Amino acid sequence: MKARGTAVLGLALLCGCDAELIFPADYQAEGYLQARNCVYSIDHSLEHGVTWVDPATPIDYCSVAPDMPPGATLLMALYSDDDDACAGPELRTLAMRKEPPGTSPASADWTFQEVSSSGHVRRRPGPVHACVGCHPEGPACP
Repeated sequence: MKARGTAVLGLALLCGCDAELIFPADYQAEGYLQARNCVYSIDHSLEHGVTWVDPATPIDYCSVAPDMPPGATLLMALYSDDDDACAGPELRTLAMRKEPPGTSPASADWTFQEVSSSGHVRRRPGPVHACVGCHPEGPACP
């Protein structure tokens, strides 16, 4: 997997939208840990993805879900549907971050974001309907 450059943050801030990234653009260099290997995700546009967690969240994040503290952030880096090793270019990143209690009761205080590989914030932070439908109380855990 390729590390993301810090230029992604600059691109996100110059994209013409008012939303900032809810995760570090260079998340691997910032200490995010790989929580799940490359898997095929039917729920995420039939693409392959790798799940990452922020350094303060346990790699076995399901052990603490849905009681994660504010600031807990999970990412899914998505790759082409035929990239079963997740070795090619990252197409986009999906993020979910736990917010302080009462921030968004409709989404159990989680905020969601989709960011293109160029850093363009496609969905602004907040309870995105498609995300909340599958993650009503946080991460989907087996």
